Amino acid sequence: MMRSYEIKRISPAVNKTSQKIGPKILVNPYYGCEHQCLFCPANDGFLKRKAFDDFREKGVIRVVENIIDHVDNYILNNDYAKVIHLSPVSDPFQPVEAELQLSRQIIKHAADINMPVAICTKGSVPGELYPLIQKHPHSFVQISILTINEAKRKMLVRGSGASVEELLNEIEAMSDYGIRIIARIDPIFPYITDDMAEFEALVDELKKRKVRYIVSSVADVIEGALDRERGYLEAIQPGLSEKYTNLYTEKINGRLHANTEYRENIFSKLKEICESKGLEFGITWEPDINGNSINHKYSHQISNML
Repeated sequence: MMRSYEIKRISPAVNKTSQKIGPKILVNPYYGCEHQCLFCPANDGFLKRKAFDDFREKGVIRVVENIIDHVDNYILNNDYAKVIHLSPVSDPFQPVEAELQLSRQIIKHAADINMPVAICTKGSVPGELYPLIQKHPHSFVQISILTINEAKRKMLVRGSGASVEELLNEIEAMSDYGIRIIARIDPIFPYITDDMAEFEALVDELKKRKVRYIVSSVADVIEGALDRERGYLEAIQPGLSEKYTNLYTEKINGRLHANTEYRENIFSKLKEICESKGLEFGITWEPDINGNSINHKYSHQISNML
């Protein structure tokens, strides 16, 4: 897909559901994500916003020109706002950031007003931003590294994103700089990245780079996305689409999830591997068949950072 973008004021730029998950200001400067990850909830239409439809259908990335004004207004009107979360939906360091630098503006602004920033990315965080991130003791960076296998990473992050080697080097550089790092091996894609030997090899590499916290999940699928990606799954592995159809049998809150037995088996193994190496393990929000969170079974102190 050829990239294009337009500058457009979008309101709200800050997701006002943030009050439901505590003191986070959820900031998305970009609508649409060039990484084009398999089963991306934003680009697959879960948010049901025209801005994301425009990216999926036309390759248009919309951006928020006055993002700092939105952030300041939200802080002014919400006393509970304690941390700027950049960016929970579209990657803040996708390629368009190199041109428009909205994420840089937000990180600089967070430093100027002495507010911590939580960053989540599959891209590369420029070294020039390290001092600004490190300035606040409660800031941290979540680096999403799906697998140690670069060929598999390219299958899953189909548009852009940093390579496995680049991500590992970046983690090491930020750790050495004193920035708190969470490694997100997230999500696990069944029958593609659920190889425990590869997971353990990645954990070993992360530990060498001073990572203490690892987070994971199992990919969920927006209704209709499995049908759209059926041909792609077959290209990865003949019969893979049927395996996904048979595995993704639990419809919870509008998404298809791998059955609970599979997910809990995966999480138990991942936790065992991490804890055997002295690392803390947690999961992102994961529901049981009734829609209740199962995080408490696998997450402890790490859940307070997310």
